Amino acid sequence: MKQIGIDLMGSDAGYSIFVDVLPKVIEANPNITFHIYGTQEAMDAFKDQERLVKHVCSEEIDMDDSPLTIRRKKDSSLNRMMIDLGKGELDGVFSAASTAGIILTAHSNVKLKEGIDRSFLIAGLPTKKDHPVYLGDMGANAECTADNLVQFAHEAYRFVKKLGVKNPRVGLLNIGSEEVKGDHMRKEVYQRLKEDNTLNFQGNCESRDLLSGEFDVVIADGFSGNVLLKSLEGSASFFVSLLKETMMSSFTSKLAALLLKKKLYGMKEKINYKNYGGACLLGFEKPIIKTHGSSDETSIRSTVNQLIQLVNSPESVI
Repeated sequence: MKQIGIDLMGSDAGYSIFVDVLPKVIEANPNITFHIYGTQEAMDAFKDQERLVKHVCSEEIDMDDSPLTIRRKKDSSLNRMMIDLGKGELDGVFSAASTAGIILTAHSNVKLKEGIDRSFLIAGLPTKKDHPVYLGDMGANAECTADNLVQFAHEAYRFVKKLGVKNPRVGLLNIGSEEVKGDHMRKEVYQRLKEDNTLNFQGNCESRDLLSGEFDVVIADGFSGNVLLKSLEGSASFFVSLLKETMMSSFTSKLAALLLKKKLYGMKEKINYKNYGGACLLGFEKPIIKTHGSSDETSIRSTVNQLIQLVNSPESVI
């Protein structure tokens, strides 16, 4: 039976966000044993749940904790969970804690896979087609070498295969689609990926093509990936606010909005990041998944289900 760890204290809402979510997830997954980590107060909220293994912790990681503070909180729910993952007692873990907290506690307690120099963050984004594109690195490594990006490509390829994509199409984020574009590092990475017959490398991916649906995986250094991600978030927010303003500007536009309500709702659901799970910290033997601290129940549920899919996959690729 698979063992999954859940940090109850990482979310902005604390353990309360899990009170309604966890019982439903537990009922739907009888083949999983769920380990929860949190304060005694958090454990008391789940006293009627028999299929939970409870780990009482005296500390929790706060969003504004410094790296030094995070390291000092040895009995935090996040650190205790990572210790058990590193000892092989868990098959995967989930937390909504800060990215810094997850990365620091993971590297302090869990070994990287052989041949991997750095961990990196990857997550799914909506595309024009009926499948997401996975972008990594999303910000864990501001500076990368060619070796790092090649390793990221292989890890991301295996990760997306484990999510059910048979032969993921891999792209390299660059300033042009042509083979000769980019700096020296990206030109080197391009050639190495092109000559690698174990990857389905499709060439360079310009920022404007990220959401085209032509790629399943796009590889980037953490600086470029994070800038691209934040640009997409800002553009999406601007477009939605502009659309709302336009639709409410006159009686005619309000009538049009009413007629298009069902279609607009479908569009909203397609671009809703909450439906695409969380970000996975790749590079370790077991999956480590995080979601935003402000995530609601929908996002928490989809991310936990993503973790369950990963640990249940018969292909050992993470």
